Amino acid sequence: MLEWIRRHPVLSYCLMVLLPVHLVLWPLRLGGVSVETLELLTVPMGFLPTASAVIVTLIVEGPAGVRQLFLRVWRPRPAFLWIALSLTLFLMLAVLAMTGRYLYSGISPLAAYWTIYGRLEFLLLLPVVLLLPGISEEFGWRGFMQTRLQRQVPGGVACFLVGLTWSGWHAMDFLVDSWPNGPGYWAGFTAYVTGGSMLIGWLFTRSGGNVGIAILAHFGANFVAIYTSVWDLYDGRPVSAFLFVGLIWLVSLLVVWLDPRMRRAEPDGMSERLEPGEDLP
Repeated sequence: MLEWIRRHPVLSYCLMVLLPVHLVLWPLRLGGVSVETLELLTVPMGFLPTASAVIVTLIVEGPAGVRQLFLRVWRPRPAFLWIALSLTLFLMLAVLAMTGRYLYSGISPLAAYWTIYGRLEFLLLLPVVLLLPGISEEFGWRGFMQTRLQRQVPGGVACFLVGLTWSGWHAMDFLVDSWPNGPGYWAGFTAYVTGGSMLIGWLFTRSGGNVGIAILAHFGANFVAIYTSVWDLYDGRPVSAFLFVGLIWLVSLLVVWLDPRMRRAEPDGMSERLEPGEDLP
C-alpha cells in the first residue's frame, strides 16, 4: 500500500479526499440520517484536503517534505500586486456581476444583504472565513495537488483538474442543503468551483507557489459568497450568479491564453526546496 502511494501520490491524495465524502456521507443521507447530524460529520471532513496532503507527503518525502509544504505559506515572498489581486479579484468580479444585475432588473448591488449580519457577527466571522478554509484546504489543493500536477502538465490543465476534484469534495455541501439540489445547481456549482480554481491556481503560480496567496484568494471568494448578494435569486432569476460565473470563466480563459506559465508545465519552478528566509529566484 505505501509503495503504491509513493508511485501514485496525486491519485492517492484524490482518493483520500473524495472517498470519505462519497462513501460515508451519501449513504447516510440516502439512509435518512438528519441534516443536523451530517453537518457535524462535515466538520472533520473539512480538514481532509490539508490532512491528506500531509499524510501523502509524509509517506512520499518524509518529515522534510511536510516542512517544505508548510514553508510555502509565506515563501517565496510575493509581490504586493499578487497580494492585492488575491484579496480583491473575486470581489471585483462580483461587483461587476451585481452591477449587471442592477442594469438588468434595478436591484441594487447592496441589496439589504449586509443587514443580516451585525457588526459583532461580521467581526467574529471574518477570521473564521479567512483562516479555516485556507488552513484546512489550500495546503492540499494548491500546495500539494496543483504543485505536483504542474510538474507534468500545463498550469491551466493542472488548475482545472484541481477544480474538478475540489468540486467533487464540495459535493457534501449539497448533502447538508447549503446549496439547492438539482442538476442545474450541480452544474452551476461545478462551473463556479472549477473556474475559481483556475483563478486561484493562476495567482498561486504567478506568486511562485506561495500557499499564503492561495489562502488569501480563497478568503476573497468566501467573503463574496457570505457577505454579498451575488448568489441571491431575486424573483427566481439568478442574473448576478450567471454573470459572476461567466466573468470568472472569462478571466480564467484569458489568463490561460495570455500567460505563458499557464500553458506550460513547471518541472522545476514549482518544486524547488526552500529554507527559512529564502526566496525563489
